[in-house]
Amino acid sequence: MPATATEGYEIPVGAENRKNGQLLPTTSVPSRERMNMRLCRPVAALVLFCALPAHAGPKLEFPVKNLVMDIGGVLVSLSPAEFTARMTPIAGSLEAPAFRAVVESFETGGASEAAFLSGLRALLPENRTLSDEDIASAWNSQIGAADCDAMRMLRALKSKGFKVFTLSTTNPLHVKVIEARMRGCFPGEERDALEAVFDRRFYTCELGLLKPSPAIYKKMLAQGGMEGAKTLFLDDSPGNVVGAQQAGLFSLLVPTIGAGPRYVDWLPKLVGEPAP
Repeated sequence: MPATATEGYEIPVGAENRKNGQLLPTTSVPSRERMNMRLCRPVAALVLFCALPAHAGPKLEFPVKNLVMDIGGVLVSLSPAEFTARMTPIAGSLEAPAFRAVVESFETGGASEAAFLSGLRALLPENRTLSDEDIASAWNSQIGAADCDAMRMLRALKSKGFKVFTLSTTNPLHVKVIEARMRGCFPGEERDALEAVFDRRFYTCELGLLKPSPAIYKKMLAQGGMEGAKTLFLDDSPGNVVGAQQAGLFSLLVPTIGAGPRYVDWLPKLVGEPAP
């Protein structure tokens, strides 16, 4: 679940919201009025609302009907330092084109699990003796704990009538781990836990596309029977938020788990009751 490149997707932030090229946070909580302003500005501490110009996508229409959640960094924590420490000896530079090509093929469904592990093993000569288990363990070291408060909140929202989805840049190896971590939030209910939280889970390895391409959001909306103006998307990547906006999907940038105020504290109040 490494971060996807975001070249070509710039966030149109006004000068008043920049300092030395950085986005400036405010302390206010997102409101429906602020969310439908046609500009990109911070609306909560380390929470950035990005809306492209009016022609780029619809405003969010209340009541909201659908919620779409990113997973890595939003529902499940990530451990980038451990991942880098364990994967670098196997893959070399994690920014190298060869490594990125192997990962992209796996995360768009172009490579099987066996082909992916073989592809990583082939990156450095000294990897020839590494087992699939060793490589998979290092690869999965990026995945941390699930945010069980967020999972319980989403289950409560679904029980009220909201349609709840995920859209995650991921792959079959990571899916096994993240789904197990999310199921673990509901002891004794693991078998049907995710079905009680999500109407459908969209993964890039199944859709054949990567975020932040607008095409993946359009494909998700079509397959999920969702209308962009009735759908709220949450992600912790600025590029992914802007790509979604370009596809006509209303989006909020939220802090990565542990890096700022938690959306679980304001999201239920913001969305209120679901659309009929």
